[in-house]
Amino acid sequence: MRAKHIDLIIEQGATFIKKINWYGGGKVTREIDSVAVGCPTTVTINSHGLPAGADTPVYINNVKGARSLNSKAKEVLATYVDADSFTVDTSTLGETYTLGSGCVHYFVPKALTDWTARMDIRDELDDAITLVSLTSPDDIVINITTAEIQIIIAADVTAALDFTEAVYDLEMIDDSGVVTRLIEGNVTLIKEVTRP
Repeated sequence: MRAKHIDLIIEQGATFIKKINWYGGGKVTREIDSVAVGCPTTVTINSHGLPAGADTPVYINNVKGARSLNSKAKEVLATYVDADSFTVDTSTLGETYTLGSGCVHYFVPKALTDWTARMDIRDELDDAITLVSLTSPDDIVINITTAEIQIIIAADVTAALDFTEAVYDLEMIDDSGVVTRLIEGNVTLIKEVTRP
């Protein structure tokens, strides 16, 4: 698996929080039961299996009538409503859904029981000194249910930072010690004007 490139912006003196979800637990394809057209649009699939409390990337295809719902190989975010429905920020106003058409593809959250996480920010890739070093569960919180990984850098830590551009990566370690680099990229520090 290739790490996803995500650039980060840290505001000096402010608490930094970044949430990502790891959807790597297998592909699911479900037929749509019904669609309530509108803006947003509500999709109903009996026991859809999407995690509660998370926005899940999904692909929607082969919808007839309410054709604006088709994502055309691009992911859209499904916002959980209940065990049988979710909404997507797509307008289907003025369209009429054709019953029995369409399907949704998505990847279920990765099973992260007993996983840990670590992340370093360095000025340059080859630097031996870290600007910030984070580990779970103190600075990186892993939600087992939604596979959400929340990175937190306290305000007093960001206040002490003094760089313009840096690099980072986030690694996940399973209970057998296998390491997966999940995300990587550049870090930009926005300097603080109001200081204590």
